[in-house]
Amino acid sequence: MTVIINITLRHASAMPDVIYTFLIFPNKGQALEYANILIPEFNAIDLSSNLFDGEIPTSIGDYKSLMSLNLSHNSLVGKIPSSLANLTQLESLDLSNNDLVGEIPSELTSLTFLSVLNVSQNHLIGMIPSGRQFDTFPNSSFEGNSRLCGIQLQIDCNPKKSGSNLNLK
Repeated sequence: MTVIINITLRHASAMPDVIYTFLIFPNKGQALEYANILIPEFNAIDLSSNLFDGEIPTSIGDYKSLMSLNLSHNSLVGKIPSSLANLTQLESLDLSNNDLVGEIPSELTSLTFLSVLNVSQNHLIGMIPSGRQFDTFPNSSFEGNSRLCGIQLQIDCNPKKSGSNLNLK
Protein backbone atom coordinates (compact mmCIF):
# COMPACT_ATOMS: atom_id res chain seq x y z
CA MET A 1 0.00 0.00 0.00
CA THR A 2 1.29 3.45 -0.90
CA VAL A 3 1.14 6.14 1.76
CA ILE A 4 1.49 9.83 0.97
CA ILE A 5 1.89 12.22 3.89
CA ASN A 6 1.83 15.97 3.26
CA ILE A 7 3.03 18.53 5.78
CA THR A 8 2.46 22.19 4.93
CA LEU A 9 4.52 24.89 6.60
CA ARG A 10 2.64 28.17 6.51
CA HIS A 11 4.55 31.41 6.93
CA ALA A 12 3.14 34.42 8.78
CA SER A 13 4.85 36.69 6.26
CA ALA A 14 4.22 36.92 2.53
CA MET A 15 6.58 34.00 1.87
CA PRO A 16 4.97 31.03 0.05
CA ASP A 17 3.98 27.89 1.90
CA VAL A 18 6.39 24.97 1.72
CA ILE A 19 4.97 21.48 1.36
CA TYR A 20 7.06 18.53 2.51
CA THR A 21 5.90 15.16 1.34
CA PHE A 22 6.82 11.72 2.56
CA LEU A 23 6.15 8.88 0.12
CA ILE A 24 6.15 5.32 1.40
CA PHE A 25 5.50 2.51 -1.05
CA PRO A 26 6.43 -1.13 -1.46
CA ASN A 27 9.15 -2.13 -3.88
CA LYS A 28 10.34 -5.72 -4.15
CA GLY A 29 8.88 -6.62 -0.76
CA GLN A 30 10.33 -3.66 1.13
CA ALA A 31 8.68 -0.42 2.18
CA LEU A 32 10.72 2.39 0.66
CA GLU A 33 10.45 5.84 2.22
CA TYR A 34 11.24 9.05 0.42
CA ALA A 35 11.18 11.91 2.89
CA ASN A 36 11.41 15.69 2.76
CA ILE A 37 10.44 16.00 -0.86
CA LEU A 38 9.87 19.64 -1.70
CA ILE A 39 6.79 19.59 -3.88
CA PRO A 40 7.42 22.98 -5.52
CA GLU A 41 10.54 21.43 -7.09
CA PHE A 42 8.61 18.69 -8.93
CA ASN A 43 7.47 19.29 -12.48
CA ALA A 44 7.04 15.66 -13.57
CA ILE A 45 5.89 12.53 -11.77
CA ASP A 46 5.96 9.15 -13.50
CA LEU A 47 4.69 6.31 -11.33
CA SER A 48 3.55 4.15 -14.23
CA SER A 49 3.70 0.34 -14.18
CA ASN A 50 4.18 0.02 -10.41
CA LEU A 51 1.21 -2.18 -9.44
CA PHE A 52 -0.19 0.66 -7.30
CA ASP A 53 -3.76 0.23 -6.12
CA GLY A 54 -6.22 2.39 -4.26
CA GLU A 55 -7.62 5.77 -5.21
CA ILE A 56 -5.78 8.76 -6.61
CA PRO A 57 -5.56 11.12 -3.62
CA THR A 58 -7.33 14.46 -4.01
CA SER A 59 -4.17 16.08 -2.60
CA ILE A 60 -2.55 15.46 -5.99
CA GLY A 61 -4.09 18.82 -6.89
CA ASP A 62 -1.66 20.47 -4.46
CA TYR A 63 1.31 19.79 -6.75
CA LYS A 64 0.80 23.09 -8.57
CA SER A 65 4.08 23.04 -10.49
CA LEU A 66 3.41 19.68 -12.17
CA MET A 67 3.69 19.70 -15.93
CA SER A 68 3.49 15.93 -16.46
CA LEU A 69 1.71 13.22 -14.46
CA ASN A 70 1.81 9.57 -15.49
CA LEU A 71 -0.04 7.05 -13.31
CA SER A 72 -0.74 4.60 -16.14
CA HIS A 73 -0.57 0.80 -16.01
CA ASN A 74 -1.41 0.40 -12.33
CA SER A 75 -4.52 -0.87 -10.54
CA LEU A 76 -5.91 2.49 -9.43
CA VAL A 77 -9.63 2.58 -8.62
CA GLY A 78 -12.24 5.20 -7.86
CA LYS A 79 -12.96 8.43 -9.66
CA ILE A 80 -10.61 10.85 -11.36
CA PRO A 81 -10.25 13.62 -8.77
CA SER A 82 -11.53 17.00 -9.93
CA SER A 83 -8.64 18.50 -7.94
CA LEU A 84 -6.44 17.69 -10.97
CA ALA A 85 -7.91 20.89 -12.42
CA ASN A 86 -5.74 22.77 -9.90
CA LEU A 87 -2.64 21.68 -11.84
CA THR A 88 -2.78 24.71 -14.10
CA GLN A 89 0.66 24.07 -15.61
CA LEU A 90 -0.15 20.46 -16.55
CA GLU A 91 0.77 19.59 -20.15
CA SER A 92 0.50 15.79 -20.05
CA LEU A 93 -1.82 13.52 -18.05
CA ASP A 94 -1.79 9.74 -18.47
CA LEU A 95 -4.20 7.70 -16.35
CA SER A 96 -4.61 4.88 -18.87
CA ASN A 97 -4.81 1.16 -18.09
CA ASN A 98 -6.21 1.37 -14.58
CA ASP A 99 -9.62 0.56 -13.09
CA LEU A 100 -10.92 4.12 -12.77
CA VAL A 101 -14.70 4.64 -12.77
CA GLY A 102 -17.20 7.47 -13.04
CA GLU A 103 -17.21 10.47 -15.31
CA ILE A 104 -14.28 12.52 -16.53
CA PRO A 105 -14.46 15.71 -14.43
CA SER A 106 -15.55 18.66 -16.58
CA GLU A 107 -13.21 20.83 -14.51
CA LEU A 108 -10.30 19.34 -16.47
CA THR A 109 -11.32 21.43 -19.49
CA SER A 110 -9.82 24.42 -17.64
CA LEU A 111 -6.31 22.96 -18.11
CA THR A 112 -5.33 25.19 -21.02
CA PHE A 113 -1.77 23.84 -21.31
CA LEU A 114 -2.90 20.20 -21.48
CA SER A 115 -1.75 18.84 -24.84
CA VAL A 116 -1.64 15.11 -24.05
CA LEU A 117 -4.42 13.23 -22.29
CA ASN A 118 -4.84 9.47 -22.03
CA VAL A 119 -7.64 7.92 -19.97
CA SER A 120 -8.04 4.87 -22.20
CA GLN A 121 -8.62 1.35 -20.91
CA ASN A 122 -10.52 2.19 -17.72
CA HIS A 123 -14.21 1.90 -16.78
CA LEU A 124 -15.23 5.53 -17.30
CA ILE A 125 -18.81 6.47 -18.17
CA GLY A 126 -20.84 9.36 -19.47
CA MET A 127 -20.17 12.21 -21.82
CA ILE A 128 -16.58 13.21 -22.52
CA PRO A 129 -16.22 16.90 -21.62
CA SER A 130 -15.89 19.20 -24.59
CA GLY A 131 -14.33 22.57 -25.14
CA ARG A 132 -10.81 23.92 -25.24
CA GLN A 133 -8.12 21.22 -25.41
CA PHE A 134 -10.62 18.39 -24.99
CA ASP A 135 -11.81 18.98 -28.55
CA THR A 136 -8.31 18.27 -29.86
CA PHE A 137 -7.61 14.92 -28.19
CA PRO A 138 -7.76 11.86 -30.49
CA ASN A 139 -10.25 9.06 -29.90
CA SER A 140 -7.35 6.85 -28.75
CA SER A 141 -7.24 8.99 -25.58
CA PHE A 142 -10.62 7.57 -24.57
CA GLU A 143 -10.78 4.06 -26.11
CA GLY A 144 -11.52 1.02 -23.99
CA ASN A 145 -14.17 2.77 -21.88
CA SER A 146 -17.28 1.08 -23.25
CA ARG A 147 -19.69 3.49 -21.53
CA LEU A 148 -18.06 6.76 -22.62
CA CYS A 149 -19.65 8.83 -25.37
CA GLY A 150 -19.02 12.10 -27.12
CA ILE A 151 -17.73 13.69 -30.28
CA GLN A 152 -14.19 12.46 -29.62
CA LEU A 153 -15.37 8.85 -29.93
CA GLN A 154 -18.06 9.64 -32.51
CA ILE A 155 -20.64 8.05 -30.20
CA ASP A 156 -23.84 10.01 -29.66
CA CYS A 157 -24.73 10.39 -25.99
CA ASN A 158 -28.44 10.56 -26.74
CA PRO A 159 -29.35 7.05 -27.90
CA LYS A 160 -33.02 7.92 -28.55
CA LYS A 161 -32.09 10.42 -31.25
CA SER A 162 -29.32 8.39 -32.84
CA GLY A 163 -30.91 4.95 -32.65
CA SER A 164 -27.83 3.72 -30.76
CA ASN A 165 -28.24 1.13 -28.06
CA LEU A 166 -25.69 2.78 -25.77
CA ASN A 167 -27.13 2.82 -22.26
CA LEU A 168 -25.47 5.23 -19.83
CA LYS A 169 -27.60 4.41 -16.77
